[in-house]
Amino acid sequence: MTRNRRTGRRRGFSLVEMLVVVGIVGVITGLVTPAVLSVRHSAIVNAAMTDLRAMDVAINSDCARIGKCGDYRFRGIQPINRSVPDMLKQFLPSGFKFKQDTNTYAMEIETYIFFGGVNPLYPMCFASCQNALLQPTWTNDNLGFTNSAGFMTPNTIYVSLSVVTRSADVAQSLYTRIGGSPPVYDSSTNIWKVTYPVLVGVPATG
Repeated sequence: MTRNRRTGRRRGFSLVEMLVVVGIVGVITGLVTPAVLSVRHSAIVNAAMTDLRAMDVAINSDCARIGKCGDYRFRGIQPINRSVPDMLKQFLPSGFKFKQDTNTYAMEIETYIFFGGVNPLYPMCFASCQNALLQPTWTNDNLGFTNSAGFMTPNTIYVSLSVVTRSADVAQSLYTRIGGSPPVYDSSTNIWKVTYPVLVGVPATG
């Protein structure tokens, strides 16, 4: 805004002046936006890692307390629980909850239990494997301890923590920093999932 020398009155901004101001604002925005997005990205990843560490400690503390590990499934045979299991709350900060917004991230706990020593890949044992059951030969494979009949040690539990997010960058950053399974993309929900194993083939109460 300038003053008219002849009348002494102020006049409005000219179009050129407005365009210059808009251009400057655009340049500043272009410079600041990547930094803001980077800070937000780091904050999301750090928060997810903090939650994962807290849950990891809680699960292992629960196992150490009773010498065995509990069933953290939500209900029935559904392996995925999207809320904090009651038995873990005493080992977590007050008010701790799973995040639920997949635009940033949400958390899941997955529990798989092999009951009664039966490997789900071998649901039935015929006469030909009875001797192997009576005198099994135990071997340690990637799934746990399996005997020559294809049966596992009684009541073993597998627990993993997962972070689900719509951001591929968040998923990749988490995987880079915590390891676990590479991010998996579900095109039907537009969700990335990173899974971190906490317990693998340990004794279970279930």
